[in-house]
Amino acid sequence: METNFSTPLNEYEEVSYESAGYTVLRILPLVVLGVTFVLGVLGNGLVIWVAGFRMTRTVTTICYLNLALADFSFTATLPFLIVSMAMGEKWPFGWFLCKLIHIVVDINLFGSVFLIGFIALDRC
Repeated sequence: METNFSTPLNEYEEVSYESAGYTVLRILPLVVLGVTFVLGVLGNGLVIWVAGFRMTRTVTTICYLNLALADFSFTATLPFLIVSMAMGEKWPFGWFLCKLIHIVVDINLFGSVFLIGFIALDRC
């Protein structure tokens, strides 16, 4: 007697195509952003403390303080981006925080560029 085996069309075997190189390329940016976050918070926090409380108020000192504040607020957004990247580019924090984080990043980008330009002009 013959036995007839059949499988339903909606069953499939899940195959993982992730190689070791792909895994490294997924984890490496997370590690780099994590290290950047830690060093950015510590370094900019130190600059804010020194320029804000220990140095005399000059135009250059105020510019460095503002640049450190802009960079510090940018590094404060990095944990949100790290979580988003770790979850496969999905945003778990809601619509409002998505818009707010991107606005903060854009404002800090332009603020940092203009402050560096002003510092360069001030030193001429």
